[in-house]
Amino acid sequence: GSNDIIAHSITTDAQDNARIESQSGNITVDTDIRTKSVAGNAHVSAVNGNISARSIKTEAPAGSINSIRSQAGSGEFQWIPNPNDTAITIKDSIFYLDSDRVWNTQLTLQGTCTINGNGYELTFGDNGGIIVNSNASLLIKNMKLNKLGGNAVRCQDNTATLSLENVTWTQTS
Repeated sequence: GSNDIIAHSITTDAQDNARIESQSGNITVDTDIRTKSVAGNAHVSAVNGNISARSIKTEAPAGSINSIRSQAGSGEFQWIPNPNDTAITIKDSIFYLDSDRVWNTQLTLQGTCTINGNGYELTFGDNGGIIVNSNASLLIKNMKLNKLGGNAVRCQDNTATLSLENVTWTQTS
C-alpha cells in the first residue's frame, strides 16, 4: 500500500522515544532494523501490516519499553534480543533463529505466534522467559530449548495454548 516502508536498512537514535512505525502498511527491510532511545521507549510497529527484516533490535534504558509489534497475522522476522532488553511484547508474528542464542529477555506473546528455531538451540539464562498471554497461542518448532527452569516457558492461564513441533526440551533439573 501507499503507507508501506521499504528500505535496505533502518536505524534510528533518539533522545526520547525512538519509533519506526507504519500505521496502515508493511515494513519491509532487506537487512536490519535498529532503534535506540537514550531516555525513552524504543518501538518497531506495523499497526495494521507485517514486519519483514533479517533482524530487529530495540534498545531502551532500564524501566522503559522495548517492543516489536506486527498486529497483522503474518508478521515475520528474525529478532536478535539486546542483552539489556528486560521485557519485549510481540503480537501475531512468526520469528525465527539464524544461530544458537542465549535468551535473557522476558518475552510476552499475544495473538498467534510461532518461533521457528531452524534447528538451532535457545538456551535460557537466569532472566530468560516466554509468557503466552491469555487467549494467545504459541507454536515452537524445529529447535532445542535448553536450561528451562521454573516457569521459563509458560501460559498465563488456561485460555493460552503452547504447542511443540520437533522440539527437544531440556529442563535444568
